[in-house]
Amino acid sequence: MSRPISHWQLVEKYARFKEKVDGMERYLADLPTLEEFTKNAEDIFFIHNKQKHLAGKMREVSAEIYRMKTHGEGKALALCQEELAETREVNDKVTRDLGKAKKEKGEVTF
Repeated sequence: MSRPISHWQLVEKYARFKEKVDGMERYLADLPTLEEFTKNAEDIFFIHNKQKHLAGKMREVSAEIYRMKTHGEGKALALCQEELAETREVNDKVTRDLGKAKKEKGEVTF
């Protein structure tokens, strides 16, 4: 025959059981409701579609920019911009070299 359970053993068992139930309640409270889950799924679906749409627009715009840079007036403008950048680089180098030359000769630069 089994021994009868004492009052204190029952109290301890109840406390452990209560602790487990409280933990489960906290866990369940943190889970999203069906409405929240559905809303999140709809938001994700919307954002995914928006991203695909924007990626398509980006491809279109990139193709248009490429076309503009490689044809007609756009090509001429792109070439002028490259030439201007190269000229600025040369100008900067000449300015630095001139400054160094003046320092070597002992001239004061402003």
